[in-house]
Amino acid sequence: MKKLFLLALLGIALFGTLQADSSATMLVSADIVGDVIGIEVTEAVDFGELSRGSISDRRDINVTNMGTVNIVVTPELNEEYSGGIFDYLSFQRVLADPKKKIGNFSISIDKPSSTSGSRTQKLYMYLDLTEYPGAIEGTLEDHQAEVIFWATPA
Repeated sequence: MKKLFLLALLGIALFGTLQADSSATMLVSADIVGDVIGIEVTEAVDFGELSRGSISDRRDINVTNMGTVNIVVTPELNEEYSGGIFDYLSFQRVLADPKKKIGNFSISIDKPSSTSGSRTQKLYMYLDLTEYPGAIEGTLEDHQAEVIFWATPA
């Protein structure tokens, strides 16, 4: 027993005490995605047959935030449109909201909960010719305009 004790003392003196390291390292990595603005919208809307003084039925449209940041989306008519009829497009976020004419409407959409996700906001759209001031000469069959939905960071 005495020899074992002396051997242990000699081992400690020669080799030091056994100790865990006081620090350690870890490598961390991530794929960092920059701020991305991306949206998808309903491809087309047909209001059917209308005349001056009438309003279309409600059309449900979807605007989807495909990006990585909160956005504000504003619909506008393509600047090349000069027909006048589609200047009377109106939008609502919810049915209880007053209708707002194109150019005076925008909506905020939060970013998706994950970078590979999306967040969709439903809107209501009308063609409201109840206050259209001019005469409509003849029939405008398949009258069309392009609506551009501009997305900017919120």
